[in-house]
Amino acid sequence: MGCVAVFAKPPVAGMSKTRLGRVVGHDVAAEMARALLADSVDRWRTTEHRVVLATPEPGADHGLHGAIPAVDQGGGDLGARIERVLRLCLAAHPWAMAVGADAPAVLDDAVDATLSALDAGHTVLGPSDDGGFWVIGLSRCEGGLLDGLPWSAPTTFARTWERLVARGHDPLAVPGAWDVDRADDLPRLAEAGRLAPRSAALARAWLERR
Repeated sequence: MGCVAVFAKPPVAGMSKTRLGRVVGHDVAAEMARALLADSVDRWRTTEHRVVLATPEPGADHGLHGAIPAVDQGGGDLGARIERVLRLCLAAHPWAMAVGADAPAVLDDAVDATLSALDAGHTVLGPSDDGGFWVIGLSRCEGGLLDGLPWSAPTTFARTWERLVARGHDPLAVPGAWDVDRADDLPRLAEAGRLAPRSAALARAWLERR
């Protein structure tokens, strides 16, 4: 059994999904963040693997009502935080993967390909539409593996791939996914249906009120 770490901030108005909030309002954006997290957690809880919440505030209300354990991301940039959580998970599991809560509508083939590759011992990296990645999965995570990489950049996936190769990993690209960051993403989210039912319903409601 592997470990899936879902990364998310507490869904607080004005502090989560701020780019989305500038268009839809920060209260709506916080509600969307809560729904995205719940949908993402439910998506991965359908598998046989352990799911944990990786957050900068483990004691905060994330709307999950204790459904999964929370672990502290700790400080540093995103690379340092991903490393820290993955090493924590790897201490008790043969592999661990990190996903963001803002990509809940992962298609079935992407889920299956990711889990199959990790079970077979591969390192995995899944591209997202913005040039980043929606998943990174490892069976080992040496210190500094993700140090100094560009985050939230069009080159994030490519640079991370290069780093994994340089450190002796043999990464396997799994099918891509897309993030929900801006109001422009809401029409696509509204069509997500069973993959992200809570957040898709919120997206449809906002689009109908617009």
